[in-house]
Amino acid sequence: MSRPINFAALKKALAETRGDAMETARLIGCTPKTVRIHALAHGLTVVPRGRGHWARQIGPRKIYTDEMIKSALAAAGDDIDEAARALGCGNFTVYAYRARMNLPRRIAAGPALPWTPERIAKLQALVWANPRPPIYDLAKAMGTTVSGVQTAMSRFGIVQQRRAMARGNTVKQRSCIACARPFISEGSHNRQCQRCYSIACEVA
Repeated sequence: MSRPINFAALKKALAETRGDAMETARLIGCTPKTVRIHALAHGLTVVPRGRGHWARQIGPRKIYTDEMIKSALAAAGDDIDEAARALGCGNFTVYAYRARMNLPRRIAAGPALPWTPERIAKLQALVWANPRPPIYDLAKAMGTTVSGVQTAMSRFGIVQQRRAMARGNTVKQRSCIACARPFISEGSHNRQCQRCYSIACEVA
């Protein structure tokens, strides 16, 4: 329940602040929510809250209709990553549309390509390029999805390798002693990939 406040003080403060709930709350010693509740109950006018600093920088939120997403998917041959890129939205927006339409989360694709040392080296070279290609271009070049590229970059420590070299550490590709997958090691002391190391820390 909101805290009771003096109606005369509320009315006076709202007039002084021209309906600004935040300033009114500061003047009469309550919260902006309390000001809005009491103003509504007494028929007083409160200026709608403005958007925050970051919202002003980003601009108005874009609305993606089902027709827009459907058209983008058709143009992209049902490629979710490509449709999201064309729309300028995240993959989740397209996934949510497919869920509303009772469609599978992802189009059935061929067998996943294994992450061989050659493919890992290719991904590493692409990630290290200057300028670095967009994530969608990386996925297309590697014949996988955006999430597949992101998983590989994390699992094989490709981003961590650059940071390690910037610190002056010697890096080398080794096989994880737990899962035997190749990964980028920061030194002879680093013998587990990031995934197995995280699991070991959770167990410990």
